[in-house]
Amino acid sequence: MAVTQRRDLLSLALAGALLAVLVLAASADATYYRIVNKETAWCLEASQAGTVALNPCQASNNAQLWERWDRGWTRNASTGLCLEAAGVFSAGSIGVAPCVWDEPRMNWLHWYGGWYERAAFDSQGVSNPPECLSRLASSHAVTGVACDNPLGPNPPSELWYAVEATPSPPFPQKPASPQLDPCRPLRTSKGLRLRVKFRRSRRVATASYGRRLRVHARLVTASGAPVVGAGFCIGVQTVGHAQVRAVGLRATDARGRFSYLLGRGGTRRVWFMHHGDGQSASGSVLVRVRAPVTLRASPRSLRNGQTVVLRGRLGGRQHIRGLLVELQAWRDRRWVPFCLSRTNRAGHFRCAYRFTHSVGVHTYRMRARVAAQVGSPFETGTSRPVRVRVSG
Repeated sequence: MAVTQRRDLLSLALAGALLAVLVLAASADATYYRIVNKETAWCLEASQAGTVALNPCQASNNAQLWERWDRGWTRNASTGLCLEAAGVFSAGSIGVAPCVWDEPRMNWLHWYGGWYERAAFDSQGVSNPPECLSRLASSHAVTGVACDNPLGPNPPSELWYAVEATPSPPFPQKPASPQLDPCRPLRTSKGLRLRVKFRRSRRVATASYGRRLRVHARLVTASGAPVVGAGFCIGVQTVGHAQVRAVGLRATDARGRFSYLLGRGGTRRVWFMHHGDGQSASGSVLVRVRAPVTLRASPRSLRNGQTVVLRGRLGGRQHIRGLLVELQAWRDRRWVPFCLSRTNRAGHFRCAYRFTHSVGVHTYRMRARVAAQVGSPFETGTSRPVRVRVSG
């Protein structure tokens, strides 16, 4: 027991010494920023007591200068402390504390057009609701809140921008930057085998919008031995874009496995990337999402010579203006197009049709079809049919 304790103490001492060497060996050309709230145009400021607040920006106030570190650290240049979230959405849940490498509560991303978001996972790789930095109403205080729709519009209190500033030395320096981007797909190294798949060993899946699919992954050596505790960055690559956007982290278990539940979204490729000990492994799956289309008719019952108005909407978070919508009717055992429309900025479309050849009483089945097309984040999708009764 004593020998084990001595070994633990020695390991801790060596780790501390290594971190000190990294800090001392870092370059002195760090870049600092002021984090400014768009609602007030005030700057985020830290104190030695571990609190943060919004105050009018001052060029000579070093407590308002922040340094963006690797893996999401946001370090205050004056106090040397890092921005930290408590993980609860309440007043006083945001503060500063001694920096801890790879601590998820200190891992921040500045994206989505102004959000300052804490990583949505904990140290065990369990997903948590995303937490965003926000100004507390009518005060200088800041708080953590559940992030709104990433495509907005968002409350100005949740939006931030960074202004580059040059501090007067000396300031705390950052450790040496890892040269390898942890969220960049690279070829899997010899000696490793990575397998990512949906159920039934599929690597491509088609689903309705809103259905959340689970991906399973396993990392083993060439001999089949599991690689335990390997960290993976999970990234999303939307159709037509080369950039991979990081969305989470996972780590392999004792069997070299982990799973990940995909969020809602359009058609996209999901990447799983591991870089460590001079080796890399990357794999991906493709999610094809059918266009979520709804349709309604007014009126539902009319006479020959009258006009029915069909209104619909392309759902989802992404609304692309000008997408072609085909209105169809069931005739002769097939769907026949009778009207074309296009979506507006909100995803809505409309078509009016006048019945002129109906004799007797007929019930028509109609639907909307949005085909896969350039600029659309979806595959081909159709609405549920609506029924229209026409009396001749």
